[in-house]
Amino acid sequence: MLKTPPQPSGDERRHRFTVAEFEKMHRAGAFPQELRLELLEGEVFEMPPMGDDHVDKLAVLNEELVLKLREKARILCQVPLRTAEETSLPEPDFAVIDRNSYPGGVPHAEQVRLVVEISDTTLAYDRGRKLRVYARNKVPEVWILDVKGKQLEVYRDPQGEDYRSKQTYDEGDEVAPAAFPETPLRWW
Repeated sequence: MLKTPPQPSGDERRHRFTVAEFEKMHRAGAFPQELRLELLEGEVFEMPPMGDDHVDKLAVLNEELVLKLREKARILCQVPLRTAEETSLPEPDFAVIDRNSYPGGVPHAEQVRLVVEISDTTLAYDRGRKLRVYARNKVPEVWILDVKGKQLEVYRDPQGEDYRSKQTYDEGDEVAPAAFPETPLRWW
């Protein structure tokens, strides 16, 4: 007969991983290769597989970002961002970085002008924990594309763990990143 594992009481001790520990474990093969993992606030999260809608929006935005910003910025897709925090290594769908401030390799959050998250099944996670990490690390602008709601949330002006400005756009509304105001982007 199987026993039910004990339920957490809230008093249990948790080990929070650092980026160095997470990367060392990853290199050592501690995690199955097929898992997409992300370290936020010391906790390791398994990212769900991408559905058709997520992949479609990823393709549309990739094309739009590259076509319209390639002369001004580097567009990185699904790469981790180094943060000032030793316990977070977020992996946005897109990071837009000034061409002149990116020497290559894993970018640092302070180099990023815009982060884009495509949220199909991860909307609460992206609006909550992930947005807080971006704000604390002073990422100046974050876009969260709510796939199911067919809206784009634009967060600007980080302060502490939040953003002072949030605007929501509907399908059909073009939006220009604050760093590139002369370049409206089609996101739907």
